[in-house]
Amino acid sequence: MAKTYELKIQTAHNDEEIWAYSKGHHEDAAFSAAAKKFGCQKDDDEDEGYQLEAIVRSHMRMVPLHDSTGMQLWPAEQSDRGAFPVTMAVCYWVRPEQGKKGDLCHC
Repeated sequence: MAKTYELKIQTAHNDEEIWAYSKGHHEDAAFSAAAKKFGCQKDDDEDEGYQLEAIVRSHMRMVPLHDSTGMQLWPAEQSDRGAFPVTMAVCYWVRPEQGKKGDLCHC
C-alpha cells in the first residue's frame, strides 16, 4: 500500500529558481490552494507574492550537501532508495526573505 503524505507546502531553491513543493502526489486544485494560503501565489497583478508555473509530479530524495551544512532535493526514480513522491511548481516571483529559505533543489 502506498504511503500518503499530508499536503504541506515548503520551498526549495537553486541558483535560478524557487520551487514550492509538498511530499506526496496531490491534486492541482488542492496544491494551488495550499500554496496560495502559504503565500506562494498572487491573487492579482497588484498583489505581492509568488506566481506558480505548471504543477508537476515527480520523485525526489534528500541528500546531504557536500559541506555538511544541510540537505538538498535531488531528482530520483520511484524505485531509488530514499525516494518519495513530490508535487511541485516553479515560482515566478520571489520575496527576498523567502528566497533564502528551504532546501537546495537540483530539479
